[in-house]
Amino acid sequence: MLFNYEGVSIFINPYFILLLGLCIGIMGAYFGSKSMFITLPALSISGIPIIFALGTDLAHSCGRSLFDCYRYKLLKSINWYLVLVLSVFSVIGLLLSLKLILWLETYSLTDIVVRSLYAFLLTGLILVLSLLHKNLLPNLKKPKLSLSSTLNLSMLILIVFGVSSGFLTGLIGSGVLLLQIPILIYLFNLTTPVIFASNLLAFLVTSSFGVILWSSNGLLGLLTTLLLLFGVVIGSQIGHFALGYIPSDKVSDKTKNFLVLMSAAKALLAVMSLMLGYIKFAKLLIMAAMLTPAAMVITFLILERMARYIMKIEADMAKEKSDYVNRS
Repeated sequence: MLFNYEGVSIFINPYFILLLGLCIGIMGAYFGSKSMFITLPALSISGIPIIFALGTDLAHSCGRSLFDCYRYKLLKSINWYLVLVLSVFSVIGLLLSLKLILWLETYSLTDIVVRSLYAFLLTGLILVLSLLHKNLLPNLKKPKLSLSSTLNLSMLILIVFGVSSGFLTGLIGSGVLLLQIPILIYLFNLTTPVIFASNLLAFLVTSSFGVILWSSNGLLGLLTTLLLLFGVVIGSQIGHFALGYIPSDKVSDKTKNFLVLMSAAKALLAVMSLMLGYIKFAKLLIMAAMLTPAAMVITFLILERMARYIMKIEADMAKEKSDYVNRS
């Protein structure tokens, strides 16, 4: 699949994009928003220019958010005031970030700036997951701010948060979800389901505007996006099928965090390797980061199905033996 960028044709492997979507779908269904870090680095390492990779990531996020809103029936848990404020000010932040990206692109600085930001984000994620794994993460006292329509401290904080998250969305794509949900849970006196549903809908609005902005500037690869979304839909189905056999609470949080931690560490090494020019090594690392958690989920699913099949056979044999004894 050829990708045209500034008059130069770049070959993008469509099977890699499809595999990436499959892994993202499985990881997203099973591990939640913690797995959103993989998309942008993988697209960038595949050879897509980072400014186009951002547009593809936003388009994939838009489709995925819409799918999740429908699948989980999240409209029942939404705080519409939170959605409105976040959406409006996130779009403002997104517009600012697009102007910055276009300015950076004129000086060929987009790649280094975005990858550096992503390396910083992945380092923070690895640090938090490491502390969680060792039960060393401190319990910070929550401010418990309440939402209000009047201009007060909580409203100002929400406005600043909306503009900042929108600005970061334009720079690191769907990876911003790693920051949004924990910060909102910490700041505001709302339940986790309400924050998750409201933020997801606000992110759907923001990413939709992002798709319009990027496509209007000719920065969106349609075929790449469609391939990625196709893989995500298939992967999500596999992930939800796995959840039916192995509920998320059946696997300990330590195990899930460890798998995401290992994947994030490989993704960080991949981004650093790409920045240093080791492209082949970066591709191997990002493949490992994609495949490890997805393969573990599929392995769990196969083992669980085998265990249930064996238990069913044993139960049938025991029943036949009991019937034989009773007839005798």
